[in-house]
Amino acid sequence: MKKLIISTLTLIMFLTSALYADDKTEVRDSNAYFFAPQEMNYFAQSDEFDDEIYAFDDANAGKRKSVTTAVLLSLALPGLGEMYVGRTGRAAGFLTAEAGIWASFAYFKHKESWLEDDYINLAVQHAAVNPEGKDEFFYDMVGFYENRDEYNKISRVYTRSNPFFPETPNWDWQWNSDDLQERYRSIKNDSKSQGRNANFALGLALANRVISAVDAWWSAKSYNRQFSPLMSKVHIKLTPSIVDIVTGNGSPGFMLSYKHKF
Repeated sequence: MKKLIISTLTLIMFLTSALYADDKTEVRDSNAYFFAPQEMNYFAQSDEFDDEIYAFDDANAGKRKSVTTAVLLSLALPGLGEMYVGRTGRAAGFLTAEAGIWASFAYFKHKESWLEDDYINLAVQHAAVNPEGKDEFFYDMVGFYENRDEYNKISRVYTRSNPFFPETPNWDWQWNSDDLQERYRSIKNDSKSQGRNANFALGLALANRVISAVDAWWSAKSYNRQFSPLMSKVHIKLTPSIVDIVTGNGSPGFMLSYKHKF
C-alpha cells in the first residue's frame, strides 16, 4: 500500500511538472504587474477598454478552438484535448499518466488472478476442496473454518442468516493443519488487496479524465482569447506557479499584463 501511495504522489508531481512546463513558455511582457484578487475591481470598473469590448471580429471564428471538442477529447483520452488546443507539454503529461495508470491496473488484475489461483490450488491440495460451482463466500468460509461441519454447526447457532452448505462430499473440506489454513488466508487477503489496488487505479483513470477535461476547457478558452481585440491585449495568469501553489510556497494571486501599440 505504501508503494501505491508513493506512485500516486509521483503521478501528481509529474502532472504538475508538465503543467508548469507549458506555463514557463509564456513570455512575460515588461509592463506586467501583480495584483491581489481584490485589486482587480479597478480594471473591471475602468472605461479604458469600453470602446473595444464590442469590436469582436467574426472573421476569426474558423481559427478558434471548440471548447466542447477539447473537453470531449480529454474525456475520451486524457491529453487529446490539450493536444487539440496545442498544449503539447500538458498533453504529454496526461497521456503518460494515463498509460501508467492502465499499466498499473493490468498489473494489479494479473496479480489478483494469479494469487486467486494459488489459494484455490492450496485449498484443493490440502483441504480436499472441490472447486466446481464454488463462489467467493464459500472460499471465505474455507479460510475461517476447519471443515464444513464446523461451519454449519456454528451457523445454526450464531449466524442463521448465512447459507448452509449441503452435507455431501462435493461441499466438504478438511484442513490438514492450522498453518496451511493460515497460509491460505494470507494468500487470499493478498489477492483481495490487489483487487482493491486495481479499483483504485480505475479511480485514478477517472480522475485523470476529469482533470484533463477541465484543463482542456481552460486551455481552449485561453487559446480563443487571442482572437478577441480586448483579450489579445490583456492577459491574466495565476501566480505563483502551479508547482509553488502545490508545494505551499506563496499565496495565490493574479498576474495581469496589458500590451498596447502606439
